[in-house]
Amino acid sequence: MELFATVHVAFITSLLFSVFKLIMCQDQVTTPGTVFVTEGEIATFYCRFDPSNLVALDWKKGEDVNTAVSLIRLFKTRTIRGDDLRVDMTRNYSLTINETTQADSGVYWCQVTLQGVFESSTNLTVSPGKKKLVYI
Repeated sequence: MELFATVHVAFITSLLFSVFKLIMCQDQVTTPGTVFVTEGEIATFYCRFDPSNLVALDWKKGEDVNTAVSLIRLFKTRTIRGDDLRVDMTRNYSLTINETTQADSGVYWCQVTLQGVFESSTNLTVSPGKKKLVYI
């Protein structure tokens, strides 16, 4: 009976720890709510999380994280880039978009795989740049 009680207590403790960890991890990924830039400027989005258990990180663009297009992905130590050469990821996992255009406006997702998958979104607004006059 004593062995059963010990195993039962160990199981309950392990279960409670797992639930606590899951609840605490819900806010483990943070990004800025909104980023405003003018056309032609560089847009930078940070993605803050504890990287100690990082398996993968995926920066995506789209209204819904499940259907968003992957821009750049880090899997363990390998970076997989999309087609847009203006997009890059810094060593601290921030996303940068060089020479922004109004077409870059939209929702960007930082999706992180740790001991579960967590994501946070940022809305980018690119306002029109000033028109340059060309004299002939």
